[in-house]
Amino acid sequence: MFTYNPDNKVLQALSKYFDLVWLTILWLLTSLPLVTLGPSTTALMSVLLRLASDTAGSGITRSFFAAWQREWRQSLPAGLVLLALGALAVMDAKICLLSAPGGASGILLWSATLLLSLSVACAWVHLFPLLARFQVSARQILRNLVVLTLRHPLRTLALLGLWTAALLAVYFLGFMGPLISGPLLYAAAGLHNRTFSSYITPVLRAPQSAVFPGPCSSDPVGQPKRCRRGRLR
Repeated sequence: MFTYNPDNKVLQALSKYFDLVWLTILWLLTSLPLVTLGPSTTALMSVLLRLASDTAGSGITRSFFAAWQREWRQSLPAGLVLLALGALAVMDAKICLLSAPGGASGILLWSATLLLSLSVACAWVHLFPLLARFQVSARQILRNLVVLTLRHPLRTLALLGLWTAALLAVYFLGFMGPLISGPLLYAAAGLHNRTFSSYITPVLRAPQSAVFPGPCSSDPVGQPKRCRRGRLR
């Protein structure tokens, strides 16, 4: 006879897997208008960062929408700017393919298109976890994106690979895609936690809580962020 044991490692792994799948479905549903892609992705990463650090509270749906409501004011315009730059990169690529310019002008146009596309891709993988973890100004966002990309190039490439695979799974498999995308994005959140940990020094105040002074001062783990400064050093 089967007896439910919440401490069973297999059951815990299955529970986390289905949480990841459901979380990815929530992200897809709330991103359908595209204009809400910024808040939805920030909420996704907010929950994933907590899941990857084992500090998530109970209730994936409630945590997701709480993060969405908390982060939309900053992540909405940031997401729209990123979407506009992405659209510009796609248009530039189409112009290059259709016109097929040659000579120095062609090399210059292709170089600018590739540079813009790579910049948008790198900004995509770092922007939303940054907004989910830190409270930052627009100027700090730009600086921190450059710092994270240039200081951690191999990790950035790994994140690009994970996000590309996750998006391709959704594109080709539709709503079956979260079965694959969820664990991939969870792995990406684990990489982000490792990156952010190098900029935050934990200081124990109580046996079950930790605060993070330095570039960003945060509440105890698992609580909503409140950061005074968001500059990465």
